[in-house]
Amino acid sequence: MKRIAIIFSIILCSTILFSQSDVIYPTTSKKIIKRCNITEVKNNVVHYVKGKITDTIEAIAIVRDDIFIDLKNYNSLPLFKNHDFDYYKHLRHKSKIQAALGLTLTIVGIGAVIGGNSINTKTDGGSGSIIIIAGIASVNVGLTAMIMGLVNVRKSKKAMELTKRKESLSFGITNNGLGLVLNF
Repeated sequence: MKRIAIIFSIILCSTILFSQSDVIYPTTSKKIIKRCNITEVKNNVVHYVKGKITDTIEAIAIVRDDIFIDLKNYNSLPLFKNHDFDYYKHLRHKSKIQAALGLTLTIVGIGAVIGGNSINTKTDGGSGSIIIIAGIASVNVGLTAMIMGLVNVRKSKKAMELTKRKESLSFGITNNGLGLVLNF
């Protein structure tokens, strides 16, 4: 019985790992295509695989790798996990403050440990022990806050790069014929 449960668990986990998670919002029908794998997008035409069937469809929007892409409006702000560039800029600023606060607490804690140790060596009283314990607690809290802040800074910087608008100048077809096209 245990073998059957283990085999079933392994099959379930492997199915989840290889599942298809993209979403397509088509223009012609109102039915949303979920749990597919988008292979290519050209203008409004989306090439996708669902199960073992490969197909193409015209779409107004897609969700690919947790990024919502509006295919109708190319000048819209790019989103990452339904948030824009300004959200991640604000999050990065808050994370930098958190990391700086953690660094300050760590330095104060190290100073308290050194100061408490020097008090203990000069006197035989236990007042330095309380300062040492408070310093150790401050170092632990400060290191945790600093590490979490730095990790969040790195993650928000990566998200900012994904949501930043990319300008490009190319030669292409316009409404009036051929010409230079500025994409921003």
